Amino acid sequence: MSKAPSRKDISKRARIIAAEKKHSPKWFYLSFATDTAYLGSVFVWAYGIETAKRRASKLGISFPDAEVMCSSVPRKELWRLPAGDRNRLLNEADIDRLNGDSVDD
Repeated sequence: MSKAPSRKDISKRARIIAAEKKHSPKWFYLSFATDTAYLGSVFVWAYGIETAKRRASKLGISFPDAEVMCSSVPRKELWRLPAGDRNRLLNEADIDRLNGDSVDD
């Protein structure tokens, strides 16, 4: 079980978010996993990593004990991301479909 963040952590996160908001927003991909399992992924519109994690949390997508991998989605790849697959929890089959992978591969 994760512990509540300290005031110092909250203050640091607030500074990071303020710095992120100086940039233009874009799409981010977040993937959640533990040492033993993939938990899901989400594409969100955000200013940076912290605002992407916050947006996912506001969507109800949060795994407190999971590792989070986050990266921006290159503009040239956005055509591969249907609107219906944004801002929602995606499972492994969804990601395979977006990557053009067959379940039988």
